[in-house]
Amino acid sequence: MSAPRTLRPVRTAFLFPRIVATLVFAVVVTLGFVIGSMASDVSALLLAIPLVWLMVLPMFYGAYVAYTKERYELHPDHLVAIHGGLFSDGRTELDVRNITHVRIRLPWLRYQLFRIGEVRVESAGSAGAEITFEAITEPIQVYEEVRSLMQANGYRLTRSETLHQESPTIIGAATDVVQTALGVAVTLAFFLSGLISVLIEAAPTLIGGLGLVLAAGSAILSLGGLVVRYLDLTRRTYTVYDDTVEYTEGFLTRDNAFIPFENIADASTQRTFVDQLLGLYDVRVSCQGSGSEILFRKLSRGPELKAAIATLVSEAQHLPKITARAPKARADVPGEPRRVAPAAPVVAPEDVWTADLQMNFPRLLVGLLPALLIFPVFLIGAVSVFIRASRTTYRIGPNSMASDYSFVGASQQTFAYDKVTGVQVSRTPFDDWMGTLTVAIWSIGAPRPLVLEAINAHELNLPALLRQCGIPAGDPVQGRLGQSFSLITWLIQNVVLVSLMLIVILLCVIVAITSEPLALLAALPWVVILVLSAVITAWRVQRQDVTFHDAHLEVKTGIVFRSHTYARYDDIKKVETVAVPFTDQGRFSVYVAGEQQMPTGQGGSVKRPYIVSGAYIEDIAARVDAMDALLLGKIGADAILGTHAQDDDVLQIARPSPANTVVPLGLVGILFFPILFGLPFAWWSVVVRRYAIESDRVVRRDGILFRRATSVLCNRIDSLQKNQGALGKIFGNGNVTLMTAGSSAPDLQIAHVPEFSSVYDTIRANYGG
Repeated sequence: MSAPRTLRPVRTAFLFPRIVATLVFAVVVTLGFVIGSMASDVSALLLAIPLVWLMVLPMFYGAYVAYTKERYELHPDHLVAIHGGLFSDGRTELDVRNITHVRIRLPWLRYQLFRIGEVRVESAGSAGAEITFEAITEPIQVYEEVRSLMQANGYRLTRSETLHQESPTIIGAATDVVQTALGVAVTLAFFLSGLISVLIEAAPTLIGGLGLVLAAGSAILSLGGLVVRYLDLTRRTYTVYDDTVEYTEGFLTRDNAFIPFENIADASTQRTFVDQLLGLYDVRVSCQGSGSEILFRKLSRGPELKAAIATLVSEAQHLPKITARAPKARADVPGEPRRVAPAAPVVAPEDVWTADLQMNFPRLLVGLLPALLIFPVFLIGAVSVFIRASRTTYRIGPNSMASDYSFVGASQQTFAYDKVTGVQVSRTPFDDWMGTLTVAIWSIGAPRPLVLEAINAHELNLPALLRQCGIPAGDPVQGRLGQSFSLITWLIQNVVLVSLMLIVILLCVIVAITSEPLALLAALPWVVILVLSAVITAWRVQRQDVTFHDAHLEVKTGIVFRSHTYARYDDIKKVETVAVPFTDQGRFSVYVAGEQQMPTGQGGSVKRPYIVSGAYIEDIAARVDAMDALLLGKIGADAILGTHAQDDDVLQIARPSPANTVVPLGLVGILFFPILFGLPFAWWSVVVRRYAIESDRVVRRDGILFRRATSVLCNRIDSLQKNQGALGKIFGNGNVTLMTAGSSAPDLQIAHVPEFSSVYDTIRANYGG
């Protein structure tokens, strides 16, 4: 293997933004203390200012230390970033075959004078840049070198034919600037009014001049920013080649990027009411990976751009799938042939099912029945539901499916079949009554599933849809997990709640015996709740069905709200089991590639992985081994109930150091005494944890009573990191982090182990990095 090319950032360019950020921090904090002392008339606040500036020197030194540790390596098949700080060290490694998006940024002044820029490389296993070549000379050469490495590892990237090219329109750029200006004006008015009111109370004589300076400065900066934004939008160019999507952005500072067509997950268009009046479109393109979305704004030919991208996606589905290298070769079990899960079937053109589906309006209306108590709310909801049902169409095509909505605004969401990772069919009693169902399609790159809501069941050819999503039609059942309701298991799982209820019931009985017989009536509701809870759980377990087919997993759950989920083995990235103490039962969960953004109560969103699970599974201790053996092709689905221990494959066992957990808790416990009572449990939880690094997977086993096993297959690893923080340096240990495709958070972290470097090397050798 040829020697890697090693790069270092330019010292001045690397340190300058960190020094400026430190100075800005110090100035802002200083101004805060000054204004605070003026507003509160507490001059003692000014004494803290020298302490703030004393902190600047170690922060400067920390930036210099970070520079001395920063370097990058380009290998023929993987990239490496080595980094660190004053109290930390880290290393990130990314397989070239897992790269999904490459971006280059050329800061105008630094690039013109010193040819300095940065290159950001994203993968399917991250929500941002996995590796950033920061402050390097000749960034264009590195950018093209990464492209060449990708070509050498299976990506086409020839750009031999241009399918579509477009830039934002002038009217679109102007509209965007006006909308931004309104937002900036409101923000500045709110901020300046509050600040000026404080200054008026503190020093009325200064308010005239200071207020004028603040207002003028804010106006100039805002106007300059709006001009730059307009010029930036008008200079953007989006190009769709026959195997690549490229775009350039920026006015002075330029951003160029490309996405190989093999990694485009889906595309969607969005239009506001103003956009519809002006004939403008926003096109959103999703790559494989969590949060990997690129927005192409204010286009006049958005449908043409989306159609060109759809053509790329269609062509990519017929190419061999680019995957990371297989794990290190190992001997199979003697006498047992290695089985390989069948590839997703290619649907012949004559067998493709296409359709246009609509929502069932009466079914949606039924869901508003509780709102009848407040008739105006029901009326508004009914009008909204009617508009949504009448203006939404679900299009099932030969290569993709789409949700198309158009009314005041417009949006279209499209999923390519080869990026689909799971299908979930949901029904309620209302659906049974009205002959409808809801289908959610999961994708590895989209931030939310494509939901075919409340469609007529007789219009949906579910076997054909599953087949086009890569789940074989008529795939025979090979094995089922055993499950049964156990009262003992139920009591242990709900021991706290059951104990509290029993105490309440016992108190009612005592009161009834000693003084008031009618107190028994107060115990009756609690008895009913306990009995109903156990009965409902038993019924739910009876309705649960976990089925293993040749190429996919199928799980049925629910009583009233029922779901039927399908996921291919190739798209399962992590398996987790939790054993209930003193029984052989427990719960299993499989994590499917991809995530969805769930709204929060504060107007934000949180990312949740796609999970398929089952409860009250028998012989749970052996399930993680058996399921991993199935995913690795060591056994067939018909042998899923067997025990398949992997101990003979263990290459290394790592145990974490309790010090990283116990010492910080002890220090906090000095200030908050009750925390000290938790120290023995914290120590015990770390002592029982161990990590097993095997030839084809990594397994974490932990838990004091509820024993948990979490496994990640080596051939699912997308990128690998190791780091050592301040506590790790003190106690001589570090962390190894494993990321898989479609994850914004680590799938498994081997935390606080003394042999973290050798663990990293062992995993690296076996996942192919």
